[in-house]
Amino acid sequence: MSLLKVHDFPAMLSQLESMLLHGGILACTIAALLALLGLFWPKRFGLAPTNVTTAAAFLAFLGYFLSRFVTSGAVPLANVFEVMLLIASGLILGYFIVLLKRPHPALAAWVLPMAGVILFAALPLGSILGPASVDTERSDSVNNPLILAHVVLAIMATVHFAFAFLVASMFLLQDRALKLKRDSVAVRALPPLEVLERMVFAGVAGGFAMLTLALGLGFAAEWDDLGAWLTRPKVIASLAMWLVFLMVVAGRYNHRFRGRREMYLVMTGFLIVIIVYAYSATMAGGT
Repeated sequence: MSLLKVHDFPAMLSQLESMLLHGGILACTIAALLALLGLFWPKRFGLAPTNVTTAAAFLAFLGYFLSRFVTSGAVPLANVFEVMLLIASGLILGYFIVLLKRPHPALAAWVLPMAGVILFAALPLGSILGPASVDTERSDSVNNPLILAHVVLAIMATVHFAFAFLVASMFLLQDRALKLKRDSVAVRALPPLEVLERMVFAGVAGGFAMLTLALGLGFAAEWDDLGAWLTRPKVIASLAMWLVFLMVVAGRYNHRFRGRREMYLVMTGFLIVIIVYAYSATMAGGT
């Protein structure tokens, strides 16, 4: 247990929750390393051990959140630390969903390390924005059905956009390698550009629909104080993000915005997502 204990949440997590949390982080880290090794040495490091370890990480996080929701209600949705854990868990789940349709070793080597990066970025925030950071007012607001649905949809949209960002990065890497006629193990392992483009659009389309619903529910929940709500920097950034992804969706039907332009727009939109969460972190929590 001492080897897994990175930080303390005094009196906030049970011993089981702490073990599940840190065990999941450890398993995700091992899975990310196995995925990277498998990309370059596929015969020595097959996809099966990576998937088993990733499944163990996901089950650990699932157990953690089930316990947290049972004991604390919607509180885990009301602080940046646990929202980041949810986003990483969502990426892992998305990886398995895609794996059922089209297994690609390269996908594991991109998705799992990013999930690990999100987890390790969350850990330093733990003492400030962890389970103890949620005040009564914020917790009560998340228990509002409209706000709760707004938060859940926003998290799900972020997972979709993170996945689209990763695949867009893979697209740009392969596109550049083909133009420069460069060959490498990593590039050869990537899916064809057409497949990557379809995967990006699927992620963006799903995320855009969820973000639209999330903003609509936010408008409805804050209708009595809509003017003040619309002036919040986080809301303004969310609307800017919505406009960027609207351009991506609309550009799908215009060949001039296909290919690299589409990918750069997707990456720009996700950078705005990062800005939104970074702002939330500086404001001491919230989604």
